[in-house]
Amino acid sequence: VWVGYHPLIGGPDWLRVHRAVWLRNVETGDCTLHDFLPAKTAPSDVVPMVFGQPIDGRIRSVPSMKIAAVRDGDSSKSENDPSSFLRTYTCPPPFGTLQCVTTALHASTSVSKANREWDTAIRLVTNDCWRYVDSLVKSLCVQ
Repeated sequence: VWVGYHPLIGGPDWLRVHRAVWLRNVETGDCTLHDFLPAKTAPSDVVPMVFGQPIDGRIRSVPSMKIAAVRDGDSSKSENDPSSFLRTYTCPPPFGTLQCVTTALHASTSVSKANREWDTAIRLVTNDCWRYVDSLVKSLCVQ
């Protein structure tokens, strides 16, 4: 279980304020990214959040195969595609830390349960990607 620090979608690479959980299966080498972000990422859609209003969010799980396809130049993805930022993602994340080691079964059940129970209204400081990661890591790293 890794926590990675990434740029915001559409933000500069050096501003790594978005957090995500990476689950890496050491037997297969597969990774899955789990994070919580706005349902719509256009600036006009996220401005209300900056002023303390909740906005719709979504929990995202991205398998390593999709990340690799985008990173390696999947021609079906344009630079304007919201997933094009995945070009900078690698597993384990270069800007991240190992949190714990767990079993595949525990990881699967923990992620499913945490995602089912998570409130998907984003409120900065109280219910955002940082809180999502903290909550998910807590459930993944306690067995």
